[in-house]
Amino acid sequence: FVVALVGDKGAATLTVCLAGVLVLLHGSPTLIEQYPRFQVAWLHAAFIDHLATNGTLATNFDARFSWPGFFAAGATLVRVSGLDSAVTLLQWAPVLLVALSAVAVAAVTKALGASTRTVWMSALVFLLVDWVGQDYFAPQPTAYVITAAMLSLLLLAFRNRPPGMISKRLARWDPRWWPAVARGTADLAMPLPTRLVILLAAALSILAVVASHQLTPIAAGAALVLLALSGRLRPWPLALFTVVAFIGWLSYLGEPYWSGHVSNLFEDLFRPGQVVQSGVEQRVAGSPEHVLVLRVRMLFAVAVGVLGLAGLLLRWRGTGRLSVPALALAAAPAF
Repeated sequence: FVVALVGDKGAATLTVCLAGVLVLLHGSPTLIEQYPRFQVAWLHAAFIDHLATNGTLATNFDARFSWPGFFAAGATLVRVSGLDSAVTLLQWAPVLLVALSAVAVAAVTKALGASTRTVWMSALVFLLVDWVGQDYFAPQPTAYVITAAMLSLLLLAFRNRPPGMISKRLARWDPRWWPAVARGTADLAMPLPTRLVILLAAALSILAVVASHQLTPIAAGAALVLLALSGRLRPWPLALFTVVAFIGWLSYLGEPYWSGHVSNLFEDLFRPGQVVQSGVEQRVAGSPEHVLVLRVRMLFAVAVGVLGLAGLLLRWRGTGRLSVPALALAAAPAF
C-alpha cells in the first residue's frame, strides 16, 4: 500500500490493498469459523426476529427496545428479503460495517481539505487501529457510519465559512488557527433544492442515530456544536436540532426505560473516580494471557492518541496551519 501510495499507482491498486487488509483483519473469523462471533450480536438478531415476527417492542424486557431504529430497519430488511432470520446477517456484518466506516472516515478527511495521499492513508490507519470485533452487528457501529457520512456530506457541501466564535478569537492571536480551506474555498456549485435535500438528509440521519443508540447522538451533537462554534458548520441549527431531538427522545419515547432507572442514569456523574476504576482497573482481570491482551490494548489506544498528537504538531510545523475543525472532531467523542 505504501509503495503504491508513494509511487502514485492509482486508485485501483490502493483499493485492492485496503480490501486485503480489511479481509485479513476483519473477515478472517467469518471465513474460518462456522458461527458468527459475540453473544450480543446474536441477542440483537433475536431482537430483530421478535420485531419482524410480532411487530411489537418489548420495552419492559430490555432498554434497547426503547431505541428501536436499528432493530426496526433490520426487521424491515428481514421481511423484504425473505430471510428466515436475522442471524444470516451476522457473518459479514463486521466486514461491511468496517468497510463503510473506512470510506466515511476518508470522506471526512477529504472534506477537511487533506491531500489525496492523506485521504488514502486515513483509510488505512482506520483499518489498522480499529479493534477487531468492535464493529459487530449492533446499533453503535451503524450509528457511527451514519454520523461520519453525515459529517462528511455537510463539510464537503458547505465549505466556505466565516470564522466562528472560537476560531475568530484564536485567529486574532495567531492566523494559523484558521486554515485556508475554511477561509477561501468556495462552496460547491449546486442549486438551492439540492442544498435543501442535503440538509433534509442530514436531519433524517440525526433522527436515525437518535432513534437507534443511546450514546452516539451525544458525540454527534458535540461534533456539530463544536464545528458550529469553530465556524466550519454554517447550517448551525443542525447542532441545536440534534440536542433537541436527543432530549426529546430521551424524555418521551425513551421513558419506558429511564422511568425506572433514573438513579442509574445520573449517579455516575458524581462518582468519576469509581467510573474510571470500574471501566479500567476492574476490567484488567482474568488469566495472565487475558490480562496481557487487555494491557496491550490499553497501550495501543494510548499509542494511537500519541501518534495523532504528533501528526497534529508536525502538520502545524510543516504547513503553519492548525485546523480547528479537525480538533473539534477529535474532541467530540470525549463527551
